[in-house]
Amino acid sequence: MGVYTVLAPQPTDGGTLPADPMAFVFIKDGFCWPAFLFAGLWMIYRRLWLVLIGYIVVSAALAAAASAAGGGAFGFAIIALHFLFALEATHLRAWTLERHGYRLVGIAEGRREEEAEVRYFSEIEAPSAGMPGAAMVPPVPPTPPVPPAPPAPMASPVPRVPRPPSAEAGDVVGLFPHPGGRP
Repeated sequence: MGVYTVLAPQPTDGGTLPADPMAFVFIKDGFCWPAFLFAGLWMIYRRLWLVLIGYIVVSAALAAAASAAGGGAFGFAIIALHFLFALEATHLRAWTLERHGYRLVGIAEGRREEEAEVRYFSEIEAPSAGMPGAAMVPPVPPTPPVPPAPPAPMASPVPRVPRPPSAEAGDVVGLFPHPGGRP
């Protein structure tokens, strides 16, 4: 099963969650194959402009370093860059959305994005009345306060006399009759 990060825009009416469930964005954590195979197009499609600029700068620096090294280093370097980018692509997408006013509202789990959406929205505590199938959750009555515990009894004023170690009380350790190994 996949784990999805759930992001939502800041609510405009002062509530805790936006009223429109279509505003939520579910981003799957893990390796992103489209970002590995088509890195530039994936960034344009997802509108990750700052990430695209950074990617172009790193690619240019990598191309300059690979041309100085010579041989097939450029091909290996680009494949390594695409692999590293695909590992972090979903996190960069979440970072971009957070910069645009989205905030983390939860985590969902599912085989596909649709299943994660169903699981997430079914677990929300108080669903909005406008959603189909929304049921009102009855309020839980508060628990009565617990009375404080009675004070502990006072210790006796008579000092305790130390007793010698005994095998029955478990004071003898192994072959030593006294704690600490003294005879």
